[in-house]
Amino acid sequence: MSRRVELRRTAREKRAYDDFATLYALARALERLERAYVSSSVSANAYERACVDLMQKFKTLRSVLSDAVPDLDRFFETYGAHVPSARKRLASGVPATAEHRGSTARGTDAEQRAEARAVADATHCFIGVMDTVKLDMRAKDQVGPLLGDLLLALCRVSRLPSDFEGTKSVRRWLSRMDEMRASEAMDEEEARDFLYEIETAYSKFLAALA
Repeated sequence: MSRRVELRRTAREKRAYDDFATLYALARALERLERAYVSSSVSANAYERACVDLMQKFKTLRSVLSDAVPDLDRFFETYGAHVPSARKRLASGVPATAEHRGSTARGTDAEQRAEARAVADATHCFIGVMDTVKLDMRAKDQVGPLLGDLLLALCRVSRLPSDFEGTKSVRRWLSRMDEMRASEAMDEEEARDFLYEIETAYSKFLAALA
């Protein structure tokens, strides 16, 4: 009996070590990607796709390991991961291409079409997030990905100011969800606060476009 328990514990520990190694590898990959983008070794489109993919994978695994890795700074220090660019990108929640887009109106037809698509995408994301919570789907794995899509969509709308309060609200809630386990859910009071802030952000978004 004790032998069986020992084997089970060993297998569980191996999975944990494998997960730690994967988390470390994702952070290192994101660090290399950030450096490649800064040195113009990768195109903006390829960078953005890869960055979103790596961040989503990192945050998904982090939520699974939230009990074992409550403090990312300590995790990086323990495993000797010097990844300042990756840590900054994870804290931002969006690729540098979205974060650094200008806030001025763009003039060419192609740019205006791109801006119209960005506005439509952001509107769709706002409605999707609000409808999900209104249908009592409050778990992190139900709301978190939609909130991440909303943040990225907002950053793609160039006419919004860099300090747009709606974007700040979305970032705050995304940061709160990053600390939750995948199966954790907002309680009724949190969901009410969430809806209020997101609906307020949506109203400010529409006002900024008027």
